[in-house]
Amino acid sequence: MPRQPTARTAPSTWLAASTAALAVTWACIAGPGDDGHDALRVEILRSEVEHVLAPAFASFESAAKELDTKVAAWAAATAAGDDATAARDDARTAYREAMAQWQRAEVLQIGPAGSSAYVRGGEDMRDAVYSWPTSDACRVDEETVAQGYAAPGFDVALVNVRGLDALERLLFAESATNACAATDEINQAGTWMALGDDEVVRRRSAYAAVLATQIHTAASELAQTWAPGGRFAGYLAAPGEGDSPYDTPSQALDDVLLASAYVDLIVKDHKLAADAPAALETPLAGESKAHVRTNLVTLQQLVWGGSSAAEGTGLDDFLVELDEGPLADELLAAIDDAIASVDAVDGEFAEALTSDPAALAAAHDAVVKLIDLLDGRVATALGLHSPSEAAGDAD
Repeated sequence: MPRQPTARTAPSTWLAASTAALAVTWACIAGPGDDGHDALRVEILRSEVEHVLAPAFASFESAAKELDTKVAAWAAATAAGDDATAARDDARTAYREAMAQWQRAEVLQIGPAGSSAYVRGGEDMRDAVYSWPTSDACRVDEETVAQGYAAPGFDVALVNVRGLDALERLLFAESATNACAATDEINQAGTWMALGDDEVVRRRSAYAAVLATQIHTAASELAQTWAPGGRFAGYLAAPGEGDSPYDTPSQALDDVLLASAYVDLIVKDHKLAADAPAALETPLAGESKAHVRTNLVTLQQLVWGGSSAAEGTGLDDFLVELDEGPLADELLAAIDDAIASVDAVDGEFAEALTSDPAALAAAHDAVVKLIDLLDGRVATALGLHSPSEAAGDAD
């Protein structure tokens, strides 16, 4: 029997599955009316746009453009029958840089990158770039056999056969074997084996070129909407004006804090809870440790409202205005501790799972402590609802 593709999970799966109640609750909390702090809220929102969101998406667009170029060169060399080793290595380097930049954006699922079901202004664009942990290596191999990537409309195919996660398999798989079970059709019918090693590589490179172009297209759209004068840059910085989906500064700030739930629902529950190398993020390309560090640094920048405490106006400044300066210091210290705990893991996470599991456990514990603080006293002080409580996370 052919392996049945899984139904497309809801856009931005991590968020859609856990924040329906949160969206409703926050909408009730963030009601109309200025409590005397709206001017600071707007200042924070503008700082987030200028110093966090716009730079992150611009950097990713630049990296995605280079990735598109390098993968196209690899595909061309492979199709021509040339030695494509150097071109593939260049594409792998470009992939790692693009993924490093995307890890910043992962924590910034605000507006178009977010779920259309639960995020104000969400357009599901995150899934067009990256859908981990819903990745499915077997489905990618099935598309390689069927050459579905060459068909019209592939840009709206299931998310688990597109994006950076699918591209990782195509670009980094060293073997021409597939990841499907022996009972799956491509093995039972022999269609994979019939390709031969050279054709597998040729198709993988052609498929990769299609994905890299799709990723670059999405990256360009995201960079444009957050650039100065961009559509969503204006919406977040000016809530209650024009076509902004935010009625009040409080609603807009809610979505900034909501984005931080990624660290709880994905970093804590998936990236740092993996029990085997295959369960880790980017198992073929590596860098799982660096990705978690980048996620935490991006959360730190959201709190600062900039690339440093001195650059922007952020949630820490709001806490100070609310006479919660010591709590702001405690929050920033907890983020520093979480970053330091990740740095303390010796080598990559894949090796640490067996060589130093205690260090991984310590990193997980530090993130739990950070999330507990953010969900508890920080959310309460800011007058916002706890993301984890709404998500039903008891950790």
